[in-house]
Amino acid sequence: MNSQQTTGNIVTLPNSLMLSHSIKKESYFRGYFIKNFTFKVFDPTLAKDFEEKLLNKAIEISAPYLEEAKKEISKFCDKEGIVIPGIGPRTKILVGEDNYDILVLVKLPAQNLHIADLEQDLNRFYLDWRVEELTRKKSD
Repeated sequence: MNSQQTTGNIVTLPNSLMLSHSIKKESYFRGYFIKNFTFKVFDPTLAKDFEEKLLNKAIEISAPYLEEAKKEISKFCDKEGIVIPGIGPRTKILVGEDNYDILVLVKLPAQNLHIADLEQDLNRFYLDWRVEELTRKKSD
C-alpha cells in the first residue's frame, strides 16, 4: 500500500532516443516530496502515546535533510503560488470508516532516493512499538 516498488510494467526506450533527446526529471520539489504513512492502533487508549512517539521518530528521521527539503519545496510553492501549511513532520489521528479503527497518520518530507529506507524505518519503529505494548499487556 505505501511501498514505493516497481509496478511490474516495463517501458523500453531505444538508446538512440535517450541520446538524441533531452530528459526531464519530473520532480517538482527537486529530490524531495511530502509522504504520508498510516499506522493502525489497536487500543484507542494508546493512540495519543503512539502519535507522540511517531512524531518524535519522524522528526529524528527527517532532521538531516529537513532544512534543505523546506528550501526546495518552498521554492516551488512560491513560484507556483501554492501554500502548504507546514513542511516539517506532523501527525493526526484518524477514525476508520467503521468508527472502530484508530489510525495515526504521519506526514513528513522525504528524499526521493531514500523513500524505501524511510518506509522500512517507520515500519520497524511501529513493529517495535507494537511488540513493546503487547509485552507490557502480558506482564500486567
